[in-house]
Amino acid sequence: MLFSSNIFLYIFLPLLLTFYFLSQYRYRNFILLIFSLIFYAFDSLRYVGLLGIVTLFNYYYAKHLLWKGQKKQKILLAVGIAFNLSILIYFKYTNFFISTCADLTKYFSGSLAWGSTIDVALPIGISFFTFHAISYLIDVYKKKVAPCSNLVDFSMYFMMFPHLIAGPIVRYSEIESSIKQRVINWDLFFSGIVRFCLGLGKKILLADQLASISGKIFSLSNQGELNTPLAWLGIICYTFQIYYDFSGYTDMGIGLAKMFGFSFPENFQQPYRSSNIGTFWRTWHMTLGRWFKDYLYIPLGGNRRSLARTCLNLLIVFFLCGLWHGASYTFIIWGLWYGVLLCIERVLKEKYGILIQGTTGIIASFFLVMMGWVFFSQPTLGAAFLYFDKLFSFDMTAQYYNLSFFLTCDKIVVLCLSIFFAFFNFDFFYSPAKEYTSLLCLKAASAIIVLIFSCAYMALYGFKPFIYFQF
Repeated sequence: MLFSSNIFLYIFLPLLLTFYFLSQYRYRNFILLIFSLIFYAFDSLRYVGLLGIVTLFNYYYAKHLLWKGQKKQKILLAVGIAFNLSILIYFKYTNFFISTCADLTKYFSGSLAWGSTIDVALPIGISFFTFHAISYLIDVYKKKVAPCSNLVDFSMYFMMFPHLIAGPIVRYSEIESSIKQRVINWDLFFSGIVRFCLGLGKKILLADQLASISGKIFSLSNQGELNTPLAWLGIICYTFQIYYDFSGYTDMGIGLAKMFGFSFPENFQQPYRSSNIGTFWRTWHMTLGRWFKDYLYIPLGGNRRSLARTCLNLLIVFFLCGLWHGASYTFIIWGLWYGVLLCIERVLKEKYGILIQGTTGIIASFFLVMMGWVFFSQPTLGAAFLYFDKLFSFDMTAQYYNLSFFLTCDKIVVLCLSIFFAFFNFDFFYSPAKEYTSLLCLKAASAIIVLIFSCAYMALYGFKPFIYFQF
């Protein structure tokens, strides 16, 4: 079920809000749990049992994790992490492993000795709930949180639909107090409604419009009908499309959580305004970046050792970050692209005292990020390299299509608005500080207008799936 679908907006959410606020407080976690299961089962009924198994395992395993003896605790933690990763690896990477071995065998021996891939579908949201489980076990092991003592409470946290499918990655420690006791007031509920409406507008009015351009241009690339101007238009549109698609989903998730009394961590802070790649990764998919930092980069040694070791740690982290996004060479190269860029920044800073900042840094960082999206958006490395060839070949021929075919007046407006909202400072719109009546009226009016236009567009043209649902 999608946050932007009619069944969610007009049936699921109104029913949930009605049951939730008419029920006694002690039943609200149970109601959220039941509706979250319905939400997940709507599109992935066959894997509800798997989600239940993972939930039950981590709940009971964490309760018995803190045995006496540091060595036993480490072994138990390793086993728990291995269990969660084994499920992710089986469903997401088995076929990638088989095809990779087949490619290597064919390359070195000239014959295909490996069998065919297996028929296994990817459970929705598996990458996200696996990371939720691992973070919970590690935090219990480090005694940052006590094991949850109530199965309903833990299951509600683990399966809560605002973050279940595509994040943000919410650690148990971040909402532990709200799970047990939370106060819902009008200010929080109003803030949640506004955040949800703005996220819906990002998705429907910006991301989906840009997707209609980038999708068509990428299909031209497959047909060999692409020229340089169209290639640049396609990747520029995709750059803003994926930002508004994912940040829009995050805004909707954070807004929904606020309606029910939870405060989720922020996941985006206008990353395209970053003046270097390090800042970009501190403002893009922030909960994932912090997850890798806290549970992988720092345990590897972080930047506490030599410069060479720091760079190696960065390459390992971003190799796995790319692999986490998808079982494909393109995602691995995309991750390593950032690992290399961050290593270069680290060397420039520590060896030569150079840190690129200001307008020059913003332009350079945006260009490098956009080049990374070429790998992310293309199905194969071959397709990605062909796209790069079109970007820099200065091929101006227009066999069948030109820019005016895609950049109609309405699409030009959408693209200009996308650029404006990505680079103009809108922190005041999300600020939790004391608000004046004029600002409240502005937020309310903006939310109503965006909601009306979004619903009207969906009624006329429908909606597209979220990009990050594939992860």
